[in-house]
Amino acid sequence: MVTELFDAIWAVIGTLVVTVVLALIAGFSPTLYAVQLGVAKTKRYQPYALALMVGVIASFVTLLFLFQFFQPQILISFINSTVDAFFVSKSFNIFIGTLLVIGGVWYLYHKRKPRLKKSTFEKAGLATIFGIGYIRSITSLSGIIATFMASNIINEVSGILGMTILFSVLFLVVSVIPFAVLMVLTQRHPHKLEKFAESIKGLFKRVNLQLAGGITAISIGVGIILINVVAFILS
Repeated sequence: MVTELFDAIWAVIGTLVVTVVLALIAGFSPTLYAVQLGVAKTKRYQPYALALMVGVIASFVTLLFLFQFFQPQILISFINSTVDAFFVSKSFNIFIGTLLVIGGVWYLYHKRKPRLKKSTFEKAGLATIFGIGYIRSITSLSGIIATFMASNIINEVSGILGMTILFSVLFLVVSVIPFAVLMVLTQRHPHKLEKFAESIKGLFKRVNLQLAGGITAISIGVGIILINVVAFILS
């Protein structure tokens, strides 16, 4: 009894830690950080920053909904055979892995769009800033991968609906913590933050994030496909 209690506690703690790490990975976006810094000198900075964060959260709500409520278990519940259920589950994972590979290849070869100028932000409305946060996050390979992994871990560990909702809310909140910190720093220490942003910009120029992101997505996708194909063969 005591052992089972400790196992349950460690499982919850482990899920919390992994959820936080994956949320930070999902929310990490140099492009959106640049957008937030771009609107820093506008007259409506705080509403713009909040609209951007809401857009990011909305994108991850969409992904979590897709990955949690359209999991193979929903199809499995309509299937009586264990073999068929196994087939549906592995086929779903292979499908996700294939999408990651295709997305990784596209990411490697697509041309980046030029960044918006500060004057553009002055003319942009809240809906536009929200849309930038939403579209950029929901199409981010790292965001998709991290959200998919978090969704699977949450579903595996938390069998109770309340726990699933709790971990999902935690994921959403943590994913925008860097944006919230950036907003506070922009308002309190704008000059120091501007110098720091310039140094980070120089670092990103020396690192090919497009190559790293594309290769990472392809590698994870191939790994998911291989693991599930092997499971098919051994079953």
